[in-house]
Amino acid sequence: MPGFEGLIGGWSEEEIVSEIERTFYHDTFDFTTHFPGHMVRTDEDMLIFATGVPADVLNGVLGPRMDQRTMASRIAEVMGYFERQRLPMNWFLGPSSGPDGLERALAERGLMPGDLIPGMAIDLETIPSPDLPHDIRVEEVTDEAALKVCSRTAANGFQLPPEAVDAYTRFVESYGFGPDRRWFLGYLNDEAASVALVVLHQRVAAVYCVATLPEMRGRGLGRAVTLAAISAAREAGHKVAVLEASDMGLPVYKKLGFRELCKLRTMTWHP
Repeated sequence: MPGFEGLIGGWSEEEIVSEIERTFYHDTFDFTTHFPGHMVRTDEDMLIFATGVPADVLNGVLGPRMDQRTMASRIAEVMGYFERQRLPMNWFLGPSSGPDGLERALAERGLMPGDLIPGMAIDLETIPSPDLPHDIRVEEVTDEAALKVCSRTAANGFQLPPEAVDAYTRFVESYGFGPDRRWFLGYLNDEAASVALVVLHQRVAAVYCVATLPEMRGRGLGRAVTLAAISAAREAGHKVAVLEASDMGLPVYKKLGFRELCKLRTMTWHP
């Protein structure tokens, strides 16, 4: 895949890939602390997180970099916790994860290969103008009432199972909004229909939680809120935005100008 060498202040592809990994791990860890009953642990060789919600994307291990000699015992230790809690989970493996043979060792423990998640980046000087249809508008969340609407829209857009909806809406409302965490709501004919979050880091802006209500998809709402989020990042002085793409979002992001630079691999376990 082509790199960004010379396009954004001389950043190399490796530097941007490092930022994709770093922000994803950091922000996932931070998000988890806003779930009631969460568990987080920072070890030298991995980050471990559990929201307590029975959904594999909301529990797991981030960016393991283990020693070959202790890999088997570390896997056994970590999986023992999730097995006792009966929590579905993922190991999220980035380009820097290791050692060699990690995926094979996880498979031997009973985990299954999961999604390959594209890690993407965009030069914010190249983003298009919004050019929204007349029936779509996007507003930034600036008060608690709008944040509640945002939390419900996100939960319904992700089609979370009923047992996860309350915890997810409470996460959004606890995480809140501010200068470094900005939520955007997309409206179709004045009805809240889509949502996106941009987190402003020192070097890059990271986009998350892009979701549209199922019955309102295919009308440009995901594009509208993503574009509003990255436009806000550009206005705040950022040069680069990054994200991890779902299958549904991938073509939207490509049309906006995001470029795939790496993949995050997942190994999944369900009780």
